[in-house]
Amino acid sequence: MQHARKLAFRRRLVGDPAANLAQAISALRSAGGVFTEDEHFSEWSRASISLASALRERLTGPASEHRQEAMELMLKVSRAALDQNRPEEFAAAVYTLGLLLAEGADDDADTLEAACTAYDHALTVWTRSRFPRDWVLAQNALGNAYRDLAQLKDAEGNLNRARKTYERALSVYTLDSDPQRWAAVSLNIGNVYRDLAKGSRGDDFDRAVQAYRAVCQVYRADTDPSEARRVRTNLGRLLLGHDANQAYAVLGEAIEADRASYSRAQTEASRSADIAQSERLYAAMVDCCLQIKGRERLWEITVHDYSANDYVALRRGDGLDWDDLVEWLAAQAREVAILEFFSLESSTIAFVVRKGQDRPIPLVVPLGEDGLRECVTDFYYEVHRSTPGSLRTETWKRSAEPLLAEVVPELTGVDLLYIIPHGQLH
Repeated sequence: MQHARKLAFRRRLVGDPAANLAQAISALRSAGGVFTEDEHFSEWSRASISLASALRERLTGPASEHRQEAMELMLKVSRAALDQNRPEEFAAAVYTLGLLLAEGADDDADTLEAACTAYDHALTVWTRSRFPRDWVLAQNALGNAYRDLAQLKDAEGNLNRARKTYERALSVYTLDSDPQRWAAVSLNIGNVYRDLAKGSRGDDFDRAVQAYRAVCQVYRADTDPSEARRVRTNLGRLLLGHDANQAYAVLGEAIEADRASYSRAQTEASRSADIAQSERLYAAMVDCCLQIKGRERLWEITVHDYSANDYVALRRGDGLDWDDLVEWLAAQAREVAILEFFSLESSTIAFVVRKGQDRPIPLVVPLGEDGLRECVTDFYYEVHRSTPGSLRTETWKRSAEPLLAEVVPELTGVDLLYIIPHGQLH
């Protein structure tokens, strides 16, 4: 009964997800107190594995403590399963242990290698013939661990190991038999080939493009908007350095998927995740517009800052469109201008909006995220944290000069300026 209650709470679609999960964990702890390892091994191990999975999903509290508790529990189950010759329970426990190790690796190669070992142990039981779906799960998780490991050591070797595990998984799923699972694994293969290509054109680049385009046929904006955005963002960013016009078309499709995904987000957590994905997408589209001299679209693209929309909604207002701004500026008695920034990895876009313009003036400032971070840090310590009598040399002005050099000439005659920051400039 407690196990059933736990499943009900974890799958509950209403209420606070964190509260639902906490109730699921409470129910599982109660179940663990009823079932004993010696007398009810199947029930005990199933409840323990479910508890470890629930602790992985815990949305509140210290994640490291939850993860440590879950890992100790999985070690206990796996050892008991070995002692009692229960291979299926052993495989489930070490697979879950591998997930916990990989998620808590924090760029530690030894921990990721331990996760790979755990998945390998699970695969000794979960064979392709007897447990095809579990076998695919473990192969996919193993591929993910190898991809993460490639960021730390033996990049080419670990990427090729990841590719081989993903390709093995595709021997079970086909486009016709299970398009969703096939697309998920194929997307991973595309990511591996992209990483192997290292930005240069060649066989790996072509294979990455081919894999992404195949996945695009499955993930569409109207049915799978979040995944449709993900694969098209990856494809657009890959194409960006080689064919900006193709990248522009693909990223345009990603933007349509992004709007559909955000409109479906039901919780604050899912909206935050959408915003994080959107930042990569819109930054890529801005870079694309700069490459093909499509600056007239920059304003249209950058206004889709969903975090700003949420802020306006909280203030019980509506977002302004271009016609609203034109009307408002025309009604001002003073010479008013709006200066809006949009920060990118390697540059910052400044938009100047003044009375009588038919479109904003976009200016490219040669100051990227690193430069902005340095400027903001210097300002914080040299101005905000300064005290009377302290002698601090103000260097922040020197690093901030590029931010205004292109802008100031466009503000001649302005006596009231509204500045809209973005990113670190907040």
